[in-house]
Amino acid sequence: MTIESKTVTIACGSVWYRVSGIGHAPALVFIHGAMGDSRLYRHQLKHFGKRFRTISLDLPGHGRSECADVPSLDHFIDAIVRVCGEEGVGEVIIAGHSMGGGIALELYKRRVLDVRGIVLVSTAPVLPVPDGLLRMVEENNVEGFNDVLIGSVFSKKIGLLVELARKGAPEMDMEMIRNDIEICRGMDYSSLLGRIDVPVLLIANRGDSVVAHGKTTGMAASIPDSQVVVFDFDGHVPFFEYGAEFNATLDIFIDRVMHRAAASAARLS
Repeated sequence: MTIESKTVTIACGSVWYRVSGIGHAPALVFIHGAMGDSRLYRHQLKHFGKRFRTISLDLPGHGRSECADVPSLDHFIDAIVRVCGEEGVGEVIIAGHSMGGGIALELYKRRVLDVRGIVLVSTAPVLPVPDGLLRMVEENNVEGFNDVLIGSVFSKKIGLLVELARKGAPEMDMEMIRNDIEICRGMDYSSLLGRIDVPVLLIANRGDSVVAHGKTTGMAASIPDSQVVVFDFDGHVPFFEYGAEFNATLDIFIDRVMHRAAASAARLS
């Protein structure tokens, strides 16, 4: 499966994204979390590109995407909508991780895309921001922050991104990190959950020390059509470290979304 790299322009700069697969609906759009980028979704681009148009982008100010302004939630939404427009996709299933989960909920709230399903991974309607982490950012403690990041986000302590994170510690953009944290602190989607009228898949690792799995699974009590899957793993990025298990779970959910859409169309015909 070929993965293409593309760039589009938005008001504040340029958006770099990866795309794979054919144009069958729905398209899958993967949104990374704070301090992340599109590299995290390499397993999903390869796997789901065999069936669907699959997209993962670097949010403005992250990875290879540029933003002349301080990136905001509005910039993130604009970038995702712009990429979807460039790719000509209509119906989408949006998958958001951690901060990206909040962005996914904001996309649904604004009704700027034809969302047919939502996947919320290791996230919560109100994201926790540990005081110790915030203090390291305020003190510009890059080394300490990087150690905490690697120790809490990754469980296997191996792999491309862990190595890149260690090598890249001196160049970490603490202003970007501080801004991501502020965006997370401003998110509260508690009142939205009960109004979601599309299927939602909630995925978490039981041993996640960044966002406790109960905060993710607890959303099921408020979301009318929701499904919960908890992996018996540690770490904060199940889709990257445990790609096979994550992809198999998401395959089942996508089939359910498509079956629901087909049944709805049959009733209307």
